[in-house]
Amino acid sequence: MRLRRALRNQQDALSHPRYALIFDPQTAGGLLASIPPERAKACLAALHALGYAQASIIGRVLPQGEALEPIVLKLG
Repeated sequence: MRLRRALRNQQDALSHPRYALIFDPQTAGGLLASIPPERAKACLAALHALGYAQASIIGRVLPQGEALEPIVLKLG
């Protein structure tokens, strides 16, 4: 997949049990939303109040850099 080549730390991420979920078409698309950072906590609180207990903030968008592999996964 093309996106895998964009990962700067792919070798480290490969061993994580949830790594494959990033590329599973059933876990993307409509399940992801991007909102301004200053509204993230309020949005998350609203989702939790509506019953979406597992909603979470999974990352942030940074200014584009010069790296050939611009994405770094932080898997915990």
